[in-house]
Amino acid sequence: MTLAGKPHWYSRKAAEGLSGSVIRLDHMRLRPMDARTLAIAMVCNDTVTTLQLPGNRIGPEGVKCICDMLSANTTLQELETSYLRHLNISHNEFREEGGIKLANALVGNMGLESLDLSWNHLRLKGAVALALSLKENVSLRSLIASWNGFANDGAKAIGAALKVNMTLTVLDLSCNRINLEGSIAIAEGLRKNESLKVLQDIEVNPAFEELLEEVRLEHQIEVIHGGRVSHADPYATRVGRKIPATPGDPLALLLAHVKKSSLRLMDFFAQLDKDNSMSVSKSEFKKGMKVRSLGEISSISGPLSNMAASTSKLDTLEKISDEEGTRSES
Repeated sequence: MTLAGKPHWYSRKAAEGLSGSVIRLDHMRLRPMDARTLAIAMVCNDTVTTLQLPGNRIGPEGVKCICDMLSANTTLQELETSYLRHLNISHNEFREEGGIKLANALVGNMGLESLDLSWNHLRLKGAVALALSLKENVSLRSLIASWNGFANDGAKAIGAALKVNMTLTVLDLSCNRINLEGSIAIAEGLRKNESLKVLQDIEVNPAFEELLEEVRLEHQIEVIHGGRVSHADPYATRVGRKIPATPGDPLALLLAHVKKSSLRLMDFFAQLDKDNSMSVSKSEFKKGMKVRSLGEISSISGPLSNMAASTSKLDTLEKISDEEGTRSES
């Protein structure tokens, strides 16, 4: 029997046999009703400490069931009958609505120590709700919130929460479209924070590093950053990656177009993938760049039609894009 083809059957069987300390249901195509089945079984369970549900489709409805379970667990923990400590619900498509519900459940939860909610499109509303919950929660030690589109406003909310939260030790904000404005807000939060030991993957510049040195006078913290930039321009030189930002730089032109079009870089390349092969060939890349002459960004560095006419610049952009893609996969 193919378990992946019968998610509801499998979640029911797993719920009936909750005996170990770790439950792993990775990439099982679980849906909201499956999350409900598991949540009901987890309420009175006294053995499971780790619940792994990444890569499923529980959505906002399923997250609500998980939240109800966490709230019930909080009550039961006072009677020492519930022990859930680690929860992974990454890649579950619950978006802002689910993020707000989850944040509300975290406010009073007294047991959860690590939470992975990466790749769930929480966006600004989810980031703000999560930040507010961090001001109240006193049990969470590790939070992975990467790939959620927090942007700078979300980072500012997280920075404000760090001024209050004194229990979180690991925070991963990788790939959240946070540039220097958001990074500085987080650094300001770190000035008053006494617990955080690891902060992962935000852009830094000399102003951030100056604030970081002040923080390190009080306590040690490791910052795993996504590259240094020389000023507030998000398309400035990334020193560690050796990407030029000269006026005619093809990568800067491409990024400027993507930003002005309100696209994510991955969405832009998805448009170039005409055969839905999940990859962009050299010919697709060049054709897409020529079709998008991008003359509308002339205010930055001249029409990209000039770049489109230049094989050498297209080759340069293709090489840089390939190198960046390799780094993101490694």
